[in-house]
Amino acid sequence: MCSGDVVRVFCTVSGEPLGAPFVGHTSDVTTVLFHPAHPEGQVLLTASLDGTLKTWNAQDSSNGVTLTAPGPVENMAVATRNNSRSRDVVYLSCWKRGTEGDLPDGGRIHAYSIGKGRSIERLLKVATPKQLIINPSGTLLGTFDRHTVLLWLLSHRDCGTTGLSQRLLRLHHTKRLSVLACDITGNIVAAGDCTGRIHLWQGIAAVQTAKQTRNEFGAEFSSTEDSLPCTTFHWHSRSVECLSFTTDGAYLLSGGSEAVLVLWHLEIGQRSYLPRLGASLCGITPFPRDATRAAIAGADNAVRLISISSMMVERVIRGVKPSVFKYRSPASRLKDVNIKLGHGLRSQPSPAVSLDPGSGTIAFAAIGASLQLYDHELDRHVANLEISPRNFVGGDGSSDEPMEPYVSHATFSRDGSILVTVERRSEQAISAMACHTYLSSTSQPEETLRIWERQRPTSSVQPDKVGFTRFTCVCVCDMPHSDFITSTVIRGVAWEVSAMVCSVSVNSEVKMWIPTKFSRGGERRGWRCCSVLRHPGSPSLPLMSAAFSNDGSLIATASAEVVIWEPESFSLLYVLAPPTWDKKLEMASTRIITGLSFIAGEPLLAAASAAGLILWNMMTLNVWRTIAMPCVDVVAHPTLPQFVVTIMPQSDNSKDQVSFACSRNTQRDSIRLNRTSGCLVVQFDGSASPTTCWAMPGDGPQAVLHSSRAKGGIIIVTHDRKIVVVNRTKNDDAVRVEQESSKQVVVQRMLGTALKAFDKFELKQRVPTMEGNGVSTGIGSSIDVGGKNPWDDLFNVPSHKLPPLTNLAPDFLDALLERQSTA
Repeated sequence: MCSGDVVRVFCTVSGEPLGAPFVGHTSDVTTVLFHPAHPEGQVLLTASLDGTLKTWNAQDSSNGVTLTAPGPVENMAVATRNNSRSRDVVYLSCWKRGTEGDLPDGGRIHAYSIGKGRSIERLLKVATPKQLIINPSGTLLGTFDRHTVLLWLLSHRDCGTTGLSQRLLRLHHTKRLSVLACDITGNIVAAGDCTGRIHLWQGIAAVQTAKQTRNEFGAEFSSTEDSLPCTTFHWHSRSVECLSFTTDGAYLLSGGSEAVLVLWHLEIGQRSYLPRLGASLCGITPFPRDATRAAIAGADNAVRLISISSMMVERVIRGVKPSVFKYRSPASRLKDVNIKLGHGLRSQPSPAVSLDPGSGTIAFAAIGASLQLYDHELDRHVANLEISPRNFVGGDGSSDEPMEPYVSHATFSRDGSILVTVERRSEQAISAMACHTYLSSTSQPEETLRIWERQRPTSSVQPDKVGFTRFTCVCVCDMPHSDFITSTVIRGVAWEVSAMVCSVSVNSEVKMWIPTKFSRGGERRGWRCCSVLRHPGSPSLPLMSAAFSNDGSLIATASAEVVIWEPESFSLLYVLAPPTWDKKLEMASTRIITGLSFIAGEPLLAAASAAGLILWNMMTLNVWRTIAMPCVDVVAHPTLPQFVVTIMPQSDNSKDQVSFACSRNTQRDSIRLNRTSGCLVVQFDGSASPTTCWAMPGDGPQAVLHSSRAKGGIIIVTHDRKIVVVNRTKNDDAVRVEQESSKQVVVQRMLGTALKAFDKFELKQRVPTMEGNGVSTGIGSSIDVGGKNPWDDLFNVPSHKLPPLTNLAPDFLDALLERQSTA
């Protein structure tokens, strides 16, 4: 079983993984077969889109030989003949290798020698490389291209020799073909097309005998045989995605986007069904020595072991479910996602990826408006939460197909007792900047906000092995905002009156949700919206982020400015304006704050935007530190004074670089990241000093999460849903996250460097109390209902009542004293 560039071996009896995964390819693995020289399973042979073939020891997962293929391999076929020639030759369906940066130009079918490490013959040129089939006896090799089935009728002496390109049999069809299969004898060939029909050609062996009798050497072997008898089966409503004969040749198995396995009895023409398999079927492999069992591969990254005799699912082996948005064509699989800050459009916001603190699992938004809870440490599926239960209806993948509903936001409370989900539905794609700066309001939003509470553990309800208990939906609100929701945050825990949920949207609307204390009018206990707030100013910019303070006494919402609210009275307290950046950073798309987090243990508020990182000291309400670098998001640890910032260059000019330098000694070791290098994930401590930096290829992570099982560790989830756990003492490089430096680093382009850095003792001492109103500006302080800005009284009181300058402007005085001592 392969998932991306990693191959895993599972036990068909228990479903548990066996041994370590096979890691070594740098792109998707497309085919896993037994090595033709070792058909008993001691050595595996894999092919990948990285243009290589690799051999593996099946016992210890060690990599043997790496061979260079003629191009990125889409499929591979191996004959199991027991002769020396067939043990050396495999057949490859691959893309033509193009120049760097260019798309591949069509496909090629090659006969490839493992011993020589090169192609010994190019059999055919095709528009796009497709599936290759070969019967176990090695007498028939086949593929398809557009409307034509292409067959090579092989003899015992053909393996390892040239001249096969002249021995081609073509079977034409009127529709575009999608899948191909042949029986164990090579006498029957089945092909599925885009309309859902299955065509069976019989008598292939007779054609081979006639051709060889007519011309012993096969010089004029290439021909078109439209006279072969053809039988047509039709049940599927859309394209047939997988076909396979059983090992005894009595049945034909087929599947497609309907998530139904169809069993065709070839002798009597009857069919049976195994429905509701949960996802589109994309592959069928019969057991080699058991005609009553087969393995079914689904589009949900799951393998289901099927009993053909009873038409039941015996066992399901699940991996991380793929993202809702898929590649539309095979050629696009070779493209990297080109989404950068400031340019490029994303058709839809990314599906949700979050961490469940209650069970320590990662929640992935999956197909069918569901959440998959996956244990990344044990590498196993834990549970599936259906956000909006519905019957599975597959699609044909066309561009005009309506988008499936999916979970765009999934937010857990700090203890995991509350879950807030937002389910999105839309008939029209939403135009959005890559950093979600602007979302188009051309289509009416179709969203549903749901609030879930985890069932309280009791003696009758025991949690499972990872502490997972069932969630109960306590609030459902269709179209909660008049525009699309961009962020949801939670305060408190379930079963407490102080619990609160905040949601913000594109139209600068802030909604506060609280639990109802008692049921009334026959209505059961749930949650309700208690207040609707808006940012001051007109026209208002989209709200992109929100955050509760660590003690829950404040809530911050951000667009181009950060507004601090008092959640109990829903009153505005302060408006924090960002500093003035360089003129080239003052574009509207760079001023929107896309990430917001309070730092645990420190009175600091961190905000990230495409212009830079800003840290406000909530005791003085001043900008404490700014770092000019293109930030995507900032995520703070829930209990430790540390946070992580994702940095990605936004300029097309390779000279525009993000620079880092060591700050612990006088020697300055610079680390540069240009646009072609990907992105950086930088970890900061509570004093806003960078401690560790990781470089990631491509377009950076989809989510950065703080591990609840490793103190100070972080979890990085890429856009293709690869999981990397990085601890402060141990790094896991299984997914090629590269640690750039173990030293402390600090950005060179820093504003406010003249300010003296506060340590924890100084921060605790700098709690300014305004005389005359008795209001403390520290986090967690009790603020009167209505909230009054302490600076408002400065212009209305006599001079003898003014507070001392050490309270009014401590940072300014420190800067003057520092310059004077330096001079």
